[in-house]
Amino acid sequence: MSASLPENRELDRLLDRVLDGLHTDRDARRLNEILRSDIDACRRYVAYVELHGRLSWGDGVRSETPPVISLPPLSPLHSPLSPFFVGGPVFSYMVATVVLCLMLLGAWAYKINYERNIFTADNRSSTTSGPLERQQLVFIGRVTGMKDCRWSDPDTHTIVGASVPLDREYALALGLMEITYQSGAKVILEGPCTYKVESSAGGFLERGKLTANIRPQSSKLKAQSLDFSSLSTHHSPLFVVRTPTAVVTDLGTEFGVAVDKNGNTTTRVFQGSVRVVAAGDVVATGGARGVVLRKNESALVERTNSSDILPKIVMGVAAADTVKFIRELPQPRRNFIDLADIAAGGDGLGWRNQRGVDPSTGAIIAAPIGSFGAEGDGRYHLVEGLPLVDGVFVPDGRQGPVQLDSAGHVFAGFPETDNFTWGYIWAGKYPTVKNTIPSPSCWLDGVDYSGIPHSVLCMPACKGVTFDIDAIRKMNPGAALRRFSAAAGNTEPRTYEHVPLRKRVSADVWVFVDGKLRFSKTDFNSEDGAIPIIVPLQPTDRFLTLATTDAGNSGECDWTMFGDPRLEISEKITDRKEEPSR
Repeated sequence: MSASLPENRELDRLLDRVLDGLHTDRDARRLNEILRSDIDACRRYVAYVELHGRLSWGDGVRSETPPVISLPPLSPLHSPLSPFFVGGPVFSYMVATVVLCLMLLGAWAYKINYERNIFTADNRSSTTSGPLERQQLVFIGRVTGMKDCRWSDPDTHTIVGASVPLDREYALALGLMEITYQSGAKVILEGPCTYKVESSAGGFLERGKLTANIRPQSSKLKAQSLDFSSLSTHHSPLFVVRTPTAVVTDLGTEFGVAVDKNGNTTTRVFQGSVRVVAAGDVVATGGARGVVLRKNESALVERTNSSDILPKIVMGVAAADTVKFIRELPQPRRNFIDLADIAAGGDGLGWRNQRGVDPSTGAIIAAPIGSFGAEGDGRYHLVEGLPLVDGVFVPDGRQGPVQLDSAGHVFAGFPETDNFTWGYIWAGKYPTVKNTIPSPSCWLDGVDYSGIPHSVLCMPACKGVTFDIDAIRKMNPGAALRRFSAAAGNTEPRTYEHVPLRKRVSADVWVFVDGKLRFSKTDFNSEDGAIPIIVPLQPTDRFLTLATTDAGNSGECDWTMFGDPRLEISEKITDRKEEPSR
């Protein structure tokens, strides 16, 4: 007798847990009971093993070593009624065949990946002297702002949100560009200028102007690259700007550096202090003499006509004082508050991402670990660490009315689910975790919502999150919240390895205001594209709740997301432009 629909859903849930190593002894016993009594369940088990292996070693997640097949440690329960039981001879032959195929597939993937890595290394290391010195591309920060940029070298063109690799050069003919290093240091380039990123703590300004704002290192993420460049003449973990005639080292400060067409260097300190050393002085003297500039002080390092004479430093000359620096990028004004930024710990006026919340506990998640899955406990959980997020929950119609917010509003119309959810409520593109499923796509109808100027809130079914509209209003006085808008979608394809799934798979999205259902779209999948959502807001509205469910047909193909989840406002407010934390 074939398993009924509820049993299939239970089997899917058990197989997911077992194959991801999250099962309990009770799960193993129950899985054995189903498999020994149902031949279709055995076939489904074998199909799941094959699918799990393909997802683990597919294009999105490749191992650096040949994979090793490890079947789940189930305890076989023998039954005299059927030969198709776990541990039986027929089932063992079926599994052995699948294992052999997957081992061959893994070896093929490893070979291609190995050859691809060699090709990539060769193309990224044209300046190195041998294979032992080849390195992977290292990113030290991101482009976090641009204004009216024109490029003197088209090959250095970039966009806001792009990663900044080590040794990248930017040749700007006109306009302003801001680079935010992983250490927290910000550099504003003013065209025309040419700037090369030499390390995770500085660069080479060949010509033009820049302003550097150095934040305390202890409050930022540690840079994931070299502390200083071998090209620099002043090895220091502090932020360093090199020019043709000088080395400027920050001592905890905000300062400007300008290089004219003759190579002369002007340095101006706005806050804190810097050390200015003439180029070549470190090598010539074995130390760093130079001068220390403090707030409102400036210096000019002049190029000499003789290579035997070091450039000279002139303190406080008129020429240095008259150079004008732009200390801040003109702040754009926008007419929305971004909920993905809020979910990542921001105030809704920036582009924060790569943070999330555990829907089953309310805990803040800095990085996903493994293939996370959790059961709901039927409770509403407050999120203490995010003042603009009220709480989270796992919706399940079998639990009866589900609490939606801290005011006690409930909803009784959710479908019956497995009361189980994969992943987190995640701001930004969900990262791929090694040996788990690949990162889902954030493309809907030709738009990639994972990068600036867009944003995305990934909420694979089944999840719910409630935002405190009242708290958002208090943080932005004078800004009237007009409506909530987003583009919802289900981006997980309905096929694996070009083989359609045999059953209907879909998901649902829900939007509530103070517990009242204001929008819903049920039973949709990746073929339905983007679903526009517009929900008007009133001045008295307090809570906005977004939820996703699995349409009652299991959690397969339920990578639901909200693209550009925004509270639109009637008056534009200043974008405080928190830098992305990707």
